[in-house]
Amino acid sequence: MVAAHVVADRLDVPRLAASADAAYIHGMNLALLVCGVAALASALLVMTLLPDSRGPDSLESGSREPGSRRGEDKSTRGGPAGDADTDTDRVAGREREAVRESATARETATAGETEGDAGVAPAPADAGQ
Repeated sequence: MVAAHVVADRLDVPRLAASADAAYIHGMNLALLVCGVAALASALLVMTLLPDSRGPDSLESGSREPGSRRGEDKSTRGGPAGDADTDTDRVAGREREAVRESATARETATAGETEGDAGVAPAPADAGQ
């Protein structure tokens, strides 16, 4: 753009600068149009090809309690399958407990090693070879 204006000023041809400006605007309009079409096509592909993680009943607008999730009515909450969030919370709780237990076991083992090895220098890495 700047080069076109410099050349137009040197040659004293204002139509050249106007033509360069129009070409730039046209190119930007075309680029934005292509990006918009690509975004729309991507959204349509995602909507049609990817599975809905909310389940088949999520699109119904049935009665909802205040604070309930979209598409969830009283009859689906606390059903025999259980709530997915509750199951996830249970698994996360078990994982946290396992991490705590392993950390406690490591601390206990490390404490026992340091008490029994007090005053003993560590062996060199190649001492047995």
